[in-house]
Amino acid sequence: MLHRSLLTGLFLLSFSAAALQAQTKPAHQSSTPAATAPSAPPAGKLLSFADEPLVIEAIGFSMKVPFGATVSTSEAGGITRSTIAPADNAYVLRFETRRTEDPSATPVSAAEAFIKQLLMTDVVNDLKTGALVGSRGLILDRVNDLRIPGQPTPGARFYVSLPRGGANEKTRVIQGYTFFKIAPDQFAVFELVSGEAEFAAARPAYELTVATAKFEDPNALASRRRDTVQAGIAFLTRLTPNDYAAALALTTDDKPSASSKAQPSAKSQTQWYRLYKPASTGVPEEAEERGYRAVRFFRGTRAQIDAKVTGSEPSATNPAGILAEISARLLTGGSTGKPDSYQVIDIQGRYFASDDTNEEAWSVRTAVANPQGKPPSLFSETGTRSGKTMTIVVNMPGRPNQTIRPTVPTDGYLNQATAFLLPRLMLATRFEGELGFYVYQSANASISIRRDSMAREPGTQNAYRLSTTLRESSEAQSYLHLADGELILASLSDGVAMEPVTVKELAALWKRKKLPMGDSASVKR
Repeated sequence: MLHRSLLTGLFLLSFSAAALQAQTKPAHQSSTPAATAPSAPPAGKLLSFADEPLVIEAIGFSMKVPFGATVSTSEAGGITRSTIAPADNAYVLRFETRRTEDPSATPVSAAEAFIKQLLMTDVVNDLKTGALVGSRGLILDRVNDLRIPGQPTPGARFYVSLPRGGANEKTRVIQGYTFFKIAPDQFAVFELVSGEAEFAAARPAYELTVATAKFEDPNALASRRRDTVQAGIAFLTRLTPNDYAAALALTTDDKPSASSKAQPSAKSQTQWYRLYKPASTGVPEEAEERGYRAVRFFRGTRAQIDAKVTGSEPSATNPAGILAEISARLLTGGSTGKPDSYQVIDIQGRYFASDDTNEEAWSVRTAVANPQGKPPSLFSETGTRSGKTMTIVVNMPGRPNQTIRPTVPTDGYLNQATAFLLPRLMLATRFEGELGFYVYQSANASISIRRDSMAREPGTQNAYRLSTTLRESSEAQSYLHLADGELILASLSDGVAMEPVTVKELAALWKRKKLPMGDSASVKR
């Protein structure tokens, strides 16, 4: 299954989160051990925590994680969810943000409403009249003035015991909930789920973990976000046509890798990149290939969003601007030495932005190979924007088209084509510092803040380290560039690395490893 954090981490793909949900894990989900140790501490000893806490930058949240536990975090529709499971799976701890339309709601009132919902999930009715007699759920404990060091205002906590149901109806499950209000319209909710027998040990672990939670002041968080976006606005304002021309010129033609003697081609501006997981042995040939990408930037008109249109005259309805063309083949699942075990995913996308940035359009097609010679599953996304009006249409197999109309921010919005070109703009102008922009993210079907920071690599004269965080709650991607724009190496999510390669080198490598080669006709327009 394709991990969507890999897709977004490639910094090249733009399709709806829903577009691949049948093929992938939830948006932006990762599963990583909270500590490198192989197991949790022995039972009966004090709870210890991993060195690395759970951090969700988008909401200014951090919390320690029990030693040896596994953490999974996902984000969809502006809601962040994290699940923490100890090594022995004796319980599950979940963290979630929840919106409320009632600004007067408090942790106590939110807890009260949730208790009623839980108790109504297992009720007893009078056999004769059908009238509600009561609930088989039991409230075990409740605290309405819960205070922890990392939260200035009190929260509310309760535990409920409910019959497990089904074949285990005589056993019970314990659910605990803790509510904190972290914004006028938002609660942080911590949930515990354990069996009745495990509750005595799970409860202190849950309470001690929640007590380590810290929430940043919403005003400070908003101020920092505002400062980075203002820096982004100032950066775009300073750019000149010559800066854009210089950034486009950095896309040198089929640049060879350091080990290649091949010469650049004067006929193509396409840059090729190899995607792979390095081998534990460090031997390049033993690395696991995860795909490749090809990138091209050029000037043209909006009509050239259709790849069949090779050129057209600018007009009032067909403005001139820049285009980014992205193609990729990804290999998911599978393993080294078993080329037939991979699932093949092909992506082709074109993105246009007018010179005045008032208009943009893009079109992305994705083909996911199916087994046994069946036709591939096809997904597509088309987007248009004029001024502050944006419309995205997502097409998925066997489902009605999905139409998305995000609200475009008045200030700080960055169009799709320029978002792809941004690293080259930063390199072309030798920018050093941090920038923030609001960018439409197909992976979560919304406009969210993206951060890019660049600094000269220590000990070098002409190398720059670029760090890109596509969403505040996502993992940062690291890119090492030479000042002339050449990428040396990138570290993406899921342990995937990216490096420049010539198409000849790439073809030879895939041929040696007997990997599926060739373009997919399914994504051709």
